[in-house]
Amino acid sequence: MANLPPPDRSIAAAQSHNSRLGILLFFIYFALYAGFVLINAFEPTWMELRPWGGINVALLYGFGLIVAALALALVYGVLARVGTDETTETEVTR
Repeated sequence: MANLPPPDRSIAAAQSHNSRLGILLFFIYFALYAGFVLINAFEPTWMELRPWGGINVALLYGFGLIVAALALALVYGVLARVGTDETTETEVTR
């Protein structure tokens, strides 16, 4: 192990930033999904309401969760940092 170059701090910083960002986005999605589950568990009649275009809340909320997951993935893709390893000049994957 003595022949290995010292770890690059920019890579470690990028990994730390990406981890924190991923955890934050996970908890945002978890809150949205927990709301869906809690409504289904304690007020299932709310899911039968048809607030828009004859489509019930369950379907709207379900598609909303899918769209939210895609949006959060895009946010992660835009905000995540990529570090470079200066010894080999290659990008380190996220």
